[in-house]
Amino acid sequence: MVNGTTTGGAGGPTATVTNGTDFNTQINMAGPRIIQVQGPISIGRVFTAANNTIVGLGTNPAVLGNLNISGVSNVIVQNLRITSPGNDGFTIREAGANPGSHHIWIDHCTFYDCGDGAWDMNNGAQYNTVS
Repeated sequence: MVNGTTTGGAGGPTATVTNGTDFNTQINMAGPRIIQVQGPISIGRVFTAANNTIVGLGTNPAVLGNLNISGVSNVIVQNLRITSPGNDGFTIREAGANPGSHHIWIDHCTFYDCGDGAWDMNNGAQYNTVS
C-alpha cells in the first residue's frame, strides 16, 4: 500500500449482523471491528466509522442501500453484493472539516441496480482501491 497500510478492523471484535439496525450500530462503534453480513439486509443510507472490516458471510451476503465512507480511514469491504436503486452503492469522500477518506479497500464486491452509479469516489479521497 502507498503511504501506510489498510488493516480495517484487524484485532477488534467480530460481530455477525442479519439486519440493517444491527449493521448501523456495529459500523458506528469506536475502535477496530469486523462486521460480518449474513444474508441480504436493508441498510438505507449509513455512515461508517474508521477501522472497520465489513465482510460478506455465507452464500448470499448483500446490502440494499448506500454505504457512506466519508472523512474516515482504514476501512475494508469484501465479498458483498451491493444494490442501491435510488443512489450510489458507496460514497467515498471528505466530510465537512474532516479530510478525504483514505486507505479504503473495496474487494470482491458485486454492484447491481445502483440508480446513480456503483460508487462515487471524489472530494479528497486518496490511497483507495476498488478491486
